[in-house]
Amino acid sequence: SGSAMNDWFFTAGLNLTGSTSYRLTFKYNTGGLGYQENLKVMFGTGAAAGSMTTLIHDYVGLNNVTYQTATFDFVPSTTGVVRRCCLCNGRIGQANGG
Repeated sequence: SGSAMNDWFFTAGLNLTGSTSYRLTFKYNTGGLGYQENLKVMFGTGAAAGSMTTLIHDYVGLNNVTYQTATFDFVPSTTGVVRRCCLCNGRIGQANGG
């Protein structure tokens, strides 16, 4: 395809307490079609790209056929509503990516 993937997914807001540790667990799979995909896992205060201010993890070059489990601990600095997001991006011309 002629454009690179740049897809955002936001969760519903969660009311979290600052300085408290939370655990995020999820499964991911790229379909294993020989294309490398990238995935950023972030959190912030709103359901918009500019609101995602804290990077939890940045995956580069994913290519897996079976589901993998990711687990990360994170600590928000303030109390309030937090949204998690995933940004999936791939290169131009990949079947899964654009």
